Amino acid sequence: GLDQAFSTYRAWPSLNGNDLQREVERAVDARDRAKPLLLWMHYFEPHCPYEAPKPYRGLETPTWGEDAAPTLDQAQFDQLGRCFQLTDPGELPVLQVGRYLREYDAELRGIDLLLGDLFVSLDRHGLQDAVVVVVGDHGESFWEHGDFGHGRTLFEEVLHVPLLVRWPGQGDAGVVTSPVSTSVVPQLLRAAAGLG
Repeated sequence: GLDQAFSTYRAWPSLNGNDLQREVERAVDARDRAKPLLLWMHYFEPHCPYEAPKPYRGLETPTWGEDAAPTLDQAQFDQLGRCFQLTDPGELPVLQVGRYLREYDAELRGIDLLLGDLFVSLDRHGLQDAVVVVVGDHGESFWEHGDFGHGRTLFEEVLHVPLLVRWPGQGDAGVVTSPVSTSVVPQLLRAAAGLG
């Protein structure tokens, strides 16, 4: 049901962020400029498996250093599921949580760079006045409370996600420090479109 109310909906499960952005540029070029445009993109890079492309490695700023992070035991590693499991050459299990954080963080830094490229591309295509909303769909647990991944707990590491808004004609409005629900996004977009 994710395609409801979209005139065009495409799901590309294996598309990486760079390829997704090329598809978006094609859609923006082909659009009917007399009609409003709502474009929704979902990047899958910051999800398991944690395999950031080489250009993004070394950009990470992990929460814990390698030595300060906890270490998994074999049973915890086995509970991860194949998608989450990191292995070294020879299929040796990675048990240092710091390594998982480093790989995940590198993927997040890669998305930061992709978003920068997207903003430049939108401006280049004459969409400087576009309202742009960037929101995370979920955070990720790295054993802060005895769990990994997402979808099973309500701790801050899973619920606290970025919500960034670029509003036409506005400079840097700063940071809102009080909690805001991502459920405000549809109403925000309706207001931006003059629909209430």
